[in-house]
Amino acid sequence: MKPPKALLWFAALSTLAATGITWFSRLAIGRRLFSTGGPVDIAREHGLELDHVEFFASDGKRLHGWLYRAKRPRATILFFHGTSYSTVQMLSDPVHGRLFGRFLEELECDWFTFDYRGYGASEGTPSEGGVYRDAEAALSFLRGRGDIDMSRLVLYGFSMGTAIAVEMATRHATWGVILRAPFSSIRDISESRVPFTRYLHVLMPWLPGTRFDTRGKISRLRAPLLVMHGDRDSSVPIWMGRWVYELASSEKKRFVELRDTAHGDFPVDQILEAIGEFVESLDGPLVASDPPSRRWRAWDGRGDRAGERYTESVDSTTPVPAVPAADLLAGESARPPA
Repeated sequence: MKPPKALLWFAALSTLAATGITWFSRLAIGRRLFSTGGPVDIAREHGLELDHVEFFASDGKRLHGWLYRAKRPRATILFFHGTSYSTVQMLSDPVHGRLFGRFLEELECDWFTFDYRGYGASEGTPSEGGVYRDAEAALSFLRGRGDIDMSRLVLYGFSMGTAIAVEMATRHATWGVILRAPFSSIRDISESRVPFTRYLHVLMPWLPGTRFDTRGKISRLRAPLLVMHGDRDSSVPIWMGRWVYELASSEKKRFVELRDTAHGDFPVDQILEAIGEFVESLDGPLVASDPPSRRWRAWDGRGDRAGERYTESVDSTTPVPAVPAADLLAGESARPPA
């Protein structure tokens, strides 16, 4: 018995609508989230001895990074920057460059930062799976040098980079994790800004295509954790940072509220004090995260979508707090430093 034509038309139109909504969601979120800083000339180094390096992701994309070597390093910090700017833009800006130079000298840690695919002069187009692949390449680069102390590896992320830092911490043992201005997930941001998308996510659970689901992963974290968040952050409000902190399972964790600090501000003294005390408190071996509560599943493993993704864990079903959210992730500073 053939199905009625009306049912066939309904199925066809529903499929077309779902495809269109999925495409629009990925385009809209991608343009806002992966707002890349364009390539500029190699940064002026403001008297710092920064080694410019090139390395390659596993899919062949050429990436650019900068390595700072401290005289007596207390730790090795791998930094994951936010959106809307590239590392080279940050280093080229006279004001931010001088602040960053002072920050590195007083921090006394080896420091490596790099541009994800599509940012600065790095090749490729950014995506969630792609930036995870780039982060893996950065870790492999540091391990392969032989002159970097990886037994004191600290992962540090800012804004979008916090999601990448958490993802890497769930894959690799680390000495500590630092998150500044973390958000819980792209889905939470979408539902906070546009409440009706909550119903859309029920009907189309694969949305949004870009997840950065920190709250679905942070409960697995066992390494020491430092969370910093500005009290005047209107891009990622401070309640999200506190929520991420509360969900973390780390036995040693600390939340620091940065006073009079907006999203793109860089209060050097406050950040130096918080990170300095955190690094001094670290001891012992690297700490691995708990295994996922559900099995990994892989995407198709090709192109910019390559990379593994989680099925959402039980923790990610926690309701979003009923707190008014500002225009999240919009309006990041064009060149916010670390």
